[in-house]
Amino acid sequence: MTLDKLRKENEVLDIFMNFIQDEKHTILLSTHITSDLEHIADKIVFIDNGKIILDKTRDDILESFGILKCDIDKFDTIDKADYICYKKN
Repeated sequence: MTLDKLRKENEVLDIFMNFIQDEKHTILLSTHITSDLEHIADKIVFIDNGKIILDKTRDDILESFGILKCDIDKFDTIDKADYICYKKN
């Protein structure tokens, strides 16, 4: 069974949750599947090219951050202090 198949069935996340339940264990998880982070992470660190660009609790991120999708003209009007990073499509 592949990891993707297990993930879809939430088996891996259940195993992780059981392991960290006593708060004596930590799991370092590298993922692009942010919905998994919402369910199991207490703290989230974003690393870009070896540099930590964000280090917050899950609750802080959910309360304070979001994703903005816009065209380049709108993006150019945003103050650089108002975003952490961006991705051009």
